[in-house]
Amino acid sequence: MKQFRLLFVLIIIIFNKSLANISQAGFENFPNHYFVATGLFANSLDFAIRAKFPEIHVIMSDELTVTNTRNKFIQNNNVNIWYADSSVLLGYIISKMDKAITFWLDGGNGAQPNIKNNPILEELEYIKNHPIKTHTILIDDMHVVGTLYFDYITKEQIIEKILEINPDYTITYIDGGNEGEFKNNIMVAYINN
Repeated sequence: MKQFRLLFVLIIIIFNKSLANISQAGFENFPNHYFVATGLFANSLDFAIRAKFPEIHVIMSDELTVTNTRNKFIQNNNVNIWYADSSVLLGYIISKMDKAITFWLDGGNGAQPNIKNNPILEELEYIKNHPIKTHTILIDDMHVVGTLYFDYITKEQIIEKILEINPDYTITYIDGGNEGEFKNNIMVAYINN
């Protein structure tokens, strides 16, 4: 079943271009001590490493992807790859973090009926329960928000949940894709200093 899910997502990516990425300079614009990603696509981990986050944590739910990613980045001592469901383990992973975090929320499982496809609300709840309320939150794939890929969760629901974390968040959008070809595809929540 896992192989079918992975194949399904790959077909979507290749033929429909329905899932995007962040451009190479994207993470460098949102520096914090920690970088925590719930799922990564394509070159996103390379981009996070280039952005020089002192500590990087990536949560992925596909065992083969976790193994391959761990092997690829074995020399990077600041990179931690977790094989887990972010809707279950994110709270534990961030509980000991005592500085601001840049979150890359991209934990969708594809667009399949009868399963939870996107843990975005659970992830935002964990962030809400963290004692620091000034994290930077980037949410990928806004062009498919409100669809099965997001379990029909709307942009308005996501914004409402972010504002529960801190009503002072500014919400904006940046382009996604390796070259910025997906316009306004990444929601960014940040605190103006």
